[in-house]
Amino acid sequence: MRPVRPILKRRRLPRAERRLSTSGIDVLITTYGVLRRDLGKFKNREWSLVVVDEAQNIKNPGSEQTRAVKSLPAKVRLAVSGTPVENRLTELWSIFDFINRGYLGSLRTLTVASPCP
Repeated sequence: MRPVRPILKRRRLPRAERRLSTSGIDVLITTYGVLRRDLGKFKNREWSLVVVDEAQNIKNPGSEQTRAVKSLPAKVRLAVSGTPVENRLTELWSIFDFINRGYLGSLRTLTVASPCP
């Protein structure tokens, strides 16, 4: 018995030739850098699912990269990380703000309620 595997068509284009076309695709994989540079192209549609791997990359709520990721219109958001929260509760807040905006309140409320030592 052979396992059933989906057929994924893939191709990689040089940056100058790159055009984001989302018609007829089920999965789109990109990097934080490409997302940040080409954000306008990614925001032109609502995504069914946005999965962020290495979610510690969005732990700084004020960074351009974090703001870009959080601005993606999506029905469902998922954050995956093997890295523990390292320094501050704001890092955890930022990741939760991506997956479930407002669940932990505002950043201001968190920093007033839980000041850093």
